[in-house]
Amino acid sequence: MTLLVDAPQIPFVQTPGTLPGRLAGLAQLAQNLAWSWNRDARSLFKSIDESLWNRTRHNPIRLLQLVQPGRLDELATDPVFCARYDRAMQWLAAERSDEHTWYARTFPELRGRPVAYFCAEFGIHNSVPIYSGGLGVLAGDHLKTASDLGVPLVAVGILYRNGYFDQRIRVDGW
Repeated sequence: MTLLVDAPQIPFVQTPGTLPGRLAGLAQLAQNLAWSWNRDARSLFKSIDESLWNRTRHNPIRLLQLVQPGRLDELATDPVFCARYDRAMQWLAAERSDEHTWYARTFPELRGRPVAYFCAEFGIHNSVPIYSGGLGVLAGDHLKTASDLGVPLVAVGILYRNGYFDQRIRVDGW
């Protein structure tokens, strides 16, 4: 299941054309929110620049916008990084296919006919601040489950310009 970030107001500074050819798929991986539930994909982005990864709140799109191009060129020649990148790209290709999913086996006649899922908020990852609590987390769980089952679900929600809001609990519990 593909969970794409459809946010044209967030252009890539490092566009797929400016990413080293060996790592061009990083843009595609960053724009598919399924990376957020794959430990290896998250680790791959983190290894590009751990400090920047933390400063961008684990947002791979921002990471790729801000990382020094020389760092990407260096990683494009690193055999260990490239092997990890190749595994992540293989995983992404499998993730985007509904070929062997429950939904494809159970409802083959409905493949390619998406279902719209409307919700005010979706809690997918903290780098996509379009949720505030329980409803968003539940909706995010529905998206993950639909993805696991291969249900062609299209999430339709609100893209908050500055995020929904941050909640913090003080030491005194307030």
